Amino acid sequence: MTEVHLNYVGSWSGSAEGRTYRREVPSATAELVGVFAESTPSDIEHAVELATAAQPDWARRTAIARADVLSTAADLIRQRAAEIGRALSWEEGKPLREAVAEVHRGAAALAYCANYAYQSTGVTFASATPGVVKHQRLAPLGVVSIITPYNFPAFVALCKTGAALMAGNTILWKPSPLTPLTGIHLVRAFVDAGLPAGVLSYLTGTSTELGQGLVTHPGIDAVSFTGSTQVGKKIAASAVAHDKRAQAEMGGQNPALVFSDADLDHAAACIVDGAFGGTGQRCTSTARVLVERDVADELTAQIVQRAQELRIGRSLDEHTQIGPMVSEPARAKVAAAVEVARHEGAKVLTGGDTPFGGLFEDGYYYPPTVLSTVTTDMTIAREEVFGPTLAIIEVADRDEAIALANATEYGLSASVHTRSLKWAERFAHGVTAGSLNVNLPTSGIEAHVAFGGLKDSGSGPPELGPDAMRFFSNQVTVSTFAAPNSEQIR
Repeated sequence: MTEVHLNYVGSWSGSAEGRTYRREVPSATAELVGVFAESTPSDIEHAVELATAAQPDWARRTAIARADVLSTAADLIRQRAAEIGRALSWEEGKPLREAVAEVHRGAAALAYCANYAYQSTGVTFASATPGVVKHQRLAPLGVVSIITPYNFPAFVALCKTGAALMAGNTILWKPSPLTPLTGIHLVRAFVDAGLPAGVLSYLTGTSTELGQGLVTHPGIDAVSFTGSTQVGKKIAASAVAHDKRAQAEMGGQNPALVFSDADLDHAAACIVDGAFGGTGQRCTSTARVLVERDVADELTAQIVQRAQELRIGRSLDEHTQIGPMVSEPARAKVAAAVEVARHEGAKVLTGGDTPFGGLFEDGYYYPPTVLSTVTTDMTIAREEVFGPTLAIIEVADRDEAIALANATEYGLSASVHTRSLKWAERFAHGVTAGSLNVNLPTSGIEAHVAFGGLKDSGSGPPELGPDAMRFFSNQVTVSTFAAPNSEQIR
């Protein structure tokens, strides 16, 4: 009999109604990752009750006491990184070495959040009233929900939970239904580190009803979401309608600009890494190359060669560089986008077909695909594909490249490759995106630096960095009169 992986709501338990769902392995769909609890509104209700009851005691702990729990959890996650990384790779399709590296990055992010305890807790201001001192500090919101994506199920979750817990909140966490096993391992680490029951609840499930409940429940004060723009916009609007704070990190259509003075070999390496790492399933993946016409042929040849050299295989194979996509709908979406591009006039230089035979017969594989003769009015140059595709667009000059970089509804990340400091600055001040990278891939974020998208790529304040706790906090001003005297007060 197949084991049912449980939710964590004060203790490990199945869903209130006993429902379950199955998750197959992306590399070998005849195999199961496992059977998981299909949570319902009753489970949300129970979790909110526990979270509401646990929050005052958790908030009353000193920041250093909360940090001790998080630091211990981070240490346990590091110790278990091989086991957790294997589970992540198995259920998501990410190559094993990338999965283990993600777990270590997540542990480092959690440890970084714990260090908030040793930073200033507020700021002091003078007052116009003699003898009065004003102090601003952060206070917990209460109960918050976090909704995390499949593509970085460890790193994103640990960034969000770390900031929310350090701020003194209690959490309801819904992972992607495609990667529930990774989260179970992380919750075990929190529990083993001594996190009190009720402070963190973990609810798995596939229904939109579950996600909606985590946004609309009157006992939840805020929601932090990472995922698609379509869903993120709905969540942000619903949160506002229900008088809740919302934070949404969403999709992108990220350009890499390549100028004629660039180191083309380095640029090609960065672009291939940015486009095809994680099988292109990163919100910061490189979607478009905007290259000056006089170096376009040389750059394109290098990109195609590098893409063709990437090794596709099962995620747990140590030689794999490109694993499967996370699901059949994800793979089918990429295949459809490439067919639309062909119909609209793009030329496929490599890839563009689902590999068949051998290990590919029962997995969600799609090869790295490079397209040329792409124009900015084509669908593949405007919409997020979220897969291993790269559209190459030739431009007449650098000003056109910057203009076209901004010619989408998205503004998440962008990169430029150039030896010119002047044009690097022009790029940095002329392109509208939350992350701007010079001679680097469009992908790559770090927990100690703020991250958030502009335009349709983000809603609410950015995540990560020194101010990450602010979203999960209220700002309170305390005014103190050191020696009360009624005459002076008047």
